[in-house]
Amino acid sequence: MNAYEQYPATNVKTPTLTIWQHVLLSPSVETFAQYLPEADLMRAILWIVLGSLGSAITGIITTVLNLGGTNRGEMLHLLRQSLPPELARELPAVLPALGSFSIGATLCGIPALIVCSLLTTFIAVGLIHLVAKLFQGQGSYTETFFLMSAAAAPLILVIGALQLLNGLFTLIPLLGSILSLFISLLLMGLGLYFLMLTSMSVAAAHSFSLGKGFLSTILPSVVFFLLTCCCTVIAMIGLGGALDQGNLEDLLREIGAYLTLHV
Repeated sequence: MNAYEQYPATNVKTPTLTIWQHVLLSPSVETFAQYLPEADLMRAILWIVLGSLGSAITGIITTVLNLGGTNRGEMLHLLRQSLPPELARELPAVLPALGSFSIGATLCGIPALIVCSLLTTFIAVGLIHLVAKLFQGQGSYTETFFLMSAAAAPLILVIGALQLLNGLFTLIPLLGSILSLFISLLLMGLGLYFLMLTSMSVAAAHSFSLGKGFLSTILPSVVFFLLTCCCTVIAMIGLGGALDQGNLEDLLREIGAYLTLHV
């Protein structure tokens, strides 16, 4: 069967773990296309929630591990020393609060994190779906969301587990640094792998080529990056125009004097 031929509709749902296993370990446009008849927005939302929840839990554990091996009092003391005296005097009560870590408060923030993840996913899928439509894509938003979530949810869990391992490795002297570097490189590779999986899922959802799937996936990010760069340049030009030559020289002189005293 061609990858872009319609699979027959079915009321039988493939188990979630089976879908995730096939998508991650046997990726292809046809692999995604065979699950297209099962597209279900609520099921995809549940996948994103589960992935975000797992990532949040592993993130909390990683943070606790990292803070467990850190002398926060010493870090805050060094931070005060690096600040100008007048600024350090103004923040005696704020710095200890920043150095504290409340597991209870963090757990309360998990629902907000899940909501933010869902909103981000809805917006990202919407932009990719819009670009896919510009390339004469045939899929619906639900189909795009479902197939992209089938790739994103398990990868979120895998990345969370790797970050937890990275936190554990940081507790091991010398060897831990080497293992952490390996995990960092692996995470970078997973980022590229996720880009490939997303391109395949979009191509399957919209019944067009993998090249169009890749362009549909990458173009929103490129446009956002270019807009960010343009806004940054405009802001810098505006700031430069707001500072006259004398003020700019005074500012540079003060920065140079501060660096001479503290570096």
